[in-house]
Amino acid sequence: MLTGVLHFNAPDEHLIGFKGHTIEIFYPKANQVQVYDAGKRAAQLDQFILISFGAAGSDLKQTYDIKLAGTENIDSQVANHLELTPKSAEARKFATKVELWIPEGKANAVKEKVTEPSGNYLETTYSEVKPNPSLPDSDFELKLPRGVKRINAGGD
Repeated sequence: MLTGVLHFNAPDEHLIGFKGHTIEIFYPKANQVQVYDAGKRAAQLDQFILISFGAAGSDLKQTYDIKLAGTENIDSQVANHLELTPKSAEARKFATKVELWIPEGKANAVKEKVTEPSGNYLETTYSEVKPNPSLPDSDFELKLPRGVKRINAGGD
């Protein structure tokens, strides 16, 4: 079971907390949290989250067709640009392609682009990634302020 918190900075600051089948997206400006039940899709979501943070190549090969699209400079680092196409039809309902930019000799992506079936995409650049630091369990929990409005956004 994957547990964690992702923090996205401006211009669209929000935090995503996930634990088991529950996903919470907190929007500080609105003081609102949307709660989703990932249901049977929880394992698929775990896979998409882990893909940028050092998923083993052998695991990626089982679930994606992988193509090297070249090398590019990202933040003064030479990075391999990989294109991953999900093998399963179920996964392609969420993403038709995942692109990763992984610096030479590193395991974690510094940039990720996920393209949805609609053609819309989410592009994320990661900075200050610290793999496997010593953290207390409380750092893996979404901390919400008092009075936050909770909205059940559904799910499976």
